[in-house]
Amino acid sequence: MVPRTDSTLARQIFRRNHRRGHGVHGWRELDHRDRWARRALRGRRFLSAGLQRGISGIHGRDHAGHVRNNTHRASSVADSFARIPRCPIRNRRGACGVHVGDSENPHGCCFTRRRTRGRWFAHCACRTFPRGPRGPRCPGSDGTVTDGPRSASRERLVDGYFARRTIADLAADLRARRVSSRDLVGIALEEAERSQSAINAFVTIDRDGACATAAEADRELAYGVDRGVLHGVPMAVKDMIDVRGQPTTAGSRHFANRIADRDAGSVARLRRAGAIPIGKTTTHEFANGPTGDRSSTGPTRNPHALGYIAGGSSSGSAAAVAAGIVPFALGTDTGGSVRIPAACCGVVGVRPTQGAIESSGVYPLAESMDTVGVLAGAVADARAVLSALIDGFTARTEMTAVARVGWLSPQAFHPAQDSVVRSTRDLVASLVTDEVDLPGADELLHTYRVIQGREAHGVHAERLDSAPELYGSEVRARLEMGGAYTNAQLSQALSVREQVRVRAAQLLATVDFLVLPTIPFSVPALFSRRAIIGDREVDVPAGLLALTAPWSLLGLPAVSIPAADVDGVPVGLQIVGRAHAEAELLSFAAHLETQRPERG
Repeated sequence: MVPRTDSTLARQIFRRNHRRGHGVHGWRELDHRDRWARRALRGRRFLSAGLQRGISGIHGRDHAGHVRNNTHRASSVADSFARIPRCPIRNRRGACGVHVGDSENPHGCCFTRRRTRGRWFAHCACRTFPRGPRGPRCPGSDGTVTDGPRSASRERLVDGYFARRTIADLAADLRARRVSSRDLVGIALEEAERSQSAINAFVTIDRDGACATAAEADRELAYGVDRGVLHGVPMAVKDMIDVRGQPTTAGSRHFANRIADRDAGSVARLRRAGAIPIGKTTTHEFANGPTGDRSSTGPTRNPHALGYIAGGSSSGSAAAVAAGIVPFALGTDTGGSVRIPAACCGVVGVRPTQGAIESSGVYPLAESMDTVGVLAGAVADARAVLSALIDGFTARTEMTAVARVGWLSPQAFHPAQDSVVRSTRDLVASLVTDEVDLPGADELLHTYRVIQGREAHGVHAERLDSAPELYGSEVRARLEMGGAYTNAQLSQALSVREQVRVRAAQLLATVDFLVLPTIPFSVPALFSRRAIIGDREVDVPAGLLALTAPWSLLGLPAVSIPAADVDGVPVGLQIVGRAHAEAELLSFAAHLETQRPERG
């Protein structure tokens, strides 16, 4: 007799056993241990895929037809399921063992629903589970902006193999035969897979391609072919940048099946220098957001505090470097999309002069401000990567003269948190020679929004008309707002940009570098959209962009380096230099890096 049980689970068990040759007698394989495992699920709306496999495999048969006992496996999986944390909002557990979320599910606790070929699917960032719920979804799961989770986790995950190793160290080990490229790539792949459920730094991981390239790098080094310090070193690439044979989804459902047929220009250069891409990293949808928590594959979490944003839009690249998964990664920067996540995750982020790095194979956001950038664990690593990306780049290691440094008050751009201003100012206090200001600074964020908004809307206008439902609501609203700016507003914004560009050139004729915080407040919690600074409530996305977007607008190079920790999360110092003066800029950044207190 068929035991009384949940009908869906019963059908799954019967089908599994029937496929294994038990026929109608497959039901005889069920015993009290199966019932115990089912009781552990009573009242649940979701089944863990691993638990389904464990239950249906109890007393199953292996490929040789021998009976096997999987009781321990089923019990251990059930125990693991019972330990999955509950969502503070819906009191539910995530089926994949962690809270997940995407642009349609910001709380990351229950799942978006999709209907495919007549069946409902519950979708999370890790995998798709059949027969998902038809009931009400989590508050906020329609993509509306919320104030974030009730409590933000401060669990850290920054202990990866590459966290304390520079590219120079790795190059020395490779040439001394203490380690092989296959070893390094294997470690990076394992680190990526180990941390994926917690951080969600990667969209795709190319194990086969990376291992094959690493084997070739080892053969070349063995035969004396040395491409430079990047030869045999693993890296990651933002999912806005094409890598041959890999998806470029841009964090959107629009591009879920888009496969690149060639490398982007920047990736091709790094391949020629011997670097090895191991995968594509998560991005804010279409790179159109500074928080990094709105993507079709879910939010990226900050390795220094998993309940906090990694920053955006190059969130996965920054998180992968901060977690020690790879020594460096490529990102893109339009309004701060390299520097903001670098500051949030405590790594180095470089935006070069506009046009310095080849942009072919990069999906655009706003072409007049888009550029490829670099995220790395140390300034020396960023310098090594830029040497391969920029023609004529000179990797200077020391400043040749005393620099003139101008402190630019962040309050001229946006309200700023006192502790953030103090910690960044302390790092450069002994070097600042002038207190400077930039006339018109308070106009720059609005000017950026108008120009970026109109350009981004132009890129997406056709898709907005044909399939608006495939955008996350936040990014769709941003694009529609950009399209609402008039030609007169655009003309005015372009005029302001040229005026401020002249003033900035005059200012940089009096000092060598401008220094200010990278973002004006400490790292916000995941999904938060409002922050309190003193007695003022401010918009989080606008605040994140306030101190970085001006330099994108003006096309100037800028770098963010870790300055200190505030409220237990990193704070970044931003250094701005003259156009095409990346070598001098990084030399000064390297000097400041030595002044920073060692992080515990």
